[in-house]
Amino acid sequence: MKNQTEYYQDLWQDEIDSVIGEDYHHYEIKHREKPKMKLLEIYLDRIPEKESILEIGCGSGRILSQFKNQFGVAQGYGIDISEKAVSFARDHHKDCEFSVLNIDQNDLSYKDSEIDIVLLCDIVEHVTDVNHLLREAVRVGKHVVIKVPLEKTLMEYIMTLCGRDTSINRRHVLGHIHSFSQGFFIRYFRDLAKEMPIQVEMNNASYFTHTAYWILNTLAKLLKSTWLYRFVFTTDLGIYISKVAR
Repeated sequence: MKNQTEYYQDLWQDEIDSVIGEDYHHYEIKHREKPKMKLLEIYLDRIPEKESILEIGCGSGRILSQFKNQFGVAQGYGIDISEKAVSFARDHHKDCEFSVLNIDQNDLSYKDSEIDIVLLCDIVEHVTDVNHLLREAVRVGKHVVIKVPLEKTLMEYIMTLCGRDTSINRRHVLGHIHSFSQGFFIRYFRDLAKEMPIQVEMNNASYFTHTAYWILNTLAKLLKSTWLYRFVFTTDLGIYISKVAR
């Protein structure tokens, strides 16, 4: 059985060979305008300090490099468990610094509040020790911006009971070892705020008005279309954490 490091080595080799292919520029353009990127931009645009940004779970370095250049951040740092991903990122994004680190086994090397922005985009669901990851991000970052998929929802459970192959089942194959609801993060950061001086905001990916939501909700169930379901229902959560004085 593969260990965690071996799993992500193979996963990123397959990503590079089968998904990214030879035209990396096309791959970047294709993913740049996705709704999850807009969730992150909402928060990043409001942060006044932009001297440094650290992405945990940076993968190919695409997101880190995009936001570093888009918002004029002076220094960009990326860490990932996969040596193959880090090597790829170093080759394609020379404006940032990349290093290999398993956040499940190691603390971040940065001092408290040393980094202006810590970015966690689709990484929380991949790590074993979620508490360690989030606490380390909040420790070293003045601002923390997080994007997670919302998979632990009522509709997912209903679809599972009906024998559907839901996104939870499929995403576990991609390394998702946790499934989250928005309530989990509300409770988690409410408790964390009792220990640490932080303020937290959350924002769902929302595409439709309330009436249109319920109309398309019904259509999605009638058509039993997974892609339509993913488009209609809230499937991403953006979280913004800032340090505040007490």
